[in-house]
Amino acid sequence: MILFNFSLVLAIPAWLNEKKDSVSVRRTIVTSTAISTALYISVGIIGALAIPEVNVNMLSPMLSGAFGSGIQVAASLFAFFIIGLDIPLFSVLARYNLTSSGICSVRTANIL
Repeated sequence: MILFNFSLVLAIPAWLNEKKDSVSVRRTIVTSTAISTALYISVGIIGALAIPEVNVNMLSPMLSGAFGSGIQVAASLFAFFIIGLDIPLFSVLARYNLTSSGICSVRTANIL
């Protein structure tokens, strides 16, 4: 969750710099946040119903194969696509926000 929250904080300023003037900021952010929240809750409920007794880090036993090879493959794909690809996205958004706001030059933003 921490990675996703940091991405949201970086994504909104980047989106504000690129959006058209006719797009409603409030409507877009409220709608997308509500849809994301509903999806998080529904995926969590489905996961809780499917695997009732799990430790705090649910991804760890899934990756180890404790729940079968199908879940192990799905957890590996989740870890790669959701967690792994969030890091480059985080870097690109941070660089974009630093350069578009005028805080840093392109070179300094690339180094940071």
